[in-house]
Amino acid sequence: MSKAPLVRIAVTTFSAIALVVGFANDMFGLLADDPPPPASATALDLERKALLLAQEWPFQKSMSLRDPASGGTDATRIGWSSMLSIANTSATPIVVNDVETVFPQVSGAELRRVDRANAVTVYADRGDWITVNEIKDDQERADARFKRSQPLPLILQPGRRILIEYEQAFEFWLGGTRQTFATTDDEQLVRAVAVLVPMRQLAEDQLQCPFGERFDTVVRTANGEIHKPVRYVLLVAGCAVIIRDDDRARMLDEDDPLGDGFPDLEPTP
Repeated sequence: MSKAPLVRIAVTTFSAIALVVGFANDMFGLLADDPPPPASATALDLERKALLLAQEWPFQKSMSLRDPASGGTDATRIGWSSMLSIANTSATPIVVNDVETVFPQVSGAELRRVDRANAVTVYADRGDWITVNEIKDDQERADARFKRSQPLPLILQPGRRILIEYEQAFEFWLGGTRQTFATTDDEQLVRAVAVLVPMRQLAEDQLQCPFGERFDTVVRTANGEIHKPVRYVLLVAGCAVIIRDDDRARMLDEDDPLGDGFPDLEPTP
């Protein structure tokens, strides 16, 4: 089972794999299938074409139950800190007000977002993320993250490509009723998420975390909403973190299972 310590080990493994493959061959869900903007393109049309977004899956954290505010043993909120890579390939700034991952609804079951952060943690690149997260002292590491926190809206400058860590909270609803989970039972959350996102059965009581599932991701800018289909590795506290040999082989062969990667951007001064 991938409880928090195992998830951290897996994330470290993912990080090493990503660095070996190389920054130029990033594991991104590139939005290459976007239609070209119409002849009379609006500001939103231009942003939709220029904005690139993908999950930074080698550094992804796990989705887990939030401790109840009352101090009890039951929880309704599911916390998730999503790691995303975002780039602006246009010649003008893009004002990002919000980013939301939209999970599918299946047979009356859904994950409803009920809370979002007012700021994002911005990393210049993967090396910057690794530098911060390798700080051993908890307070020093927290201070380094705080220094990288930026309030929303985020002004994404032309030619800029960054990593952002973005907090969201969800509730699981079934048949119109909000569900409650025992904080001592991680498997409850895994079974609930598995209703919405297919998970491979590994053993009688074990499911594999989803690898490369595509979700609608909404970026809200000053000009409107941009919907991007982004591939995710969805780590859930309680599912098994496994990369199959065929997935690893495709990565090493530069057949990126999560997309074709970002185009080269001019370095930001």
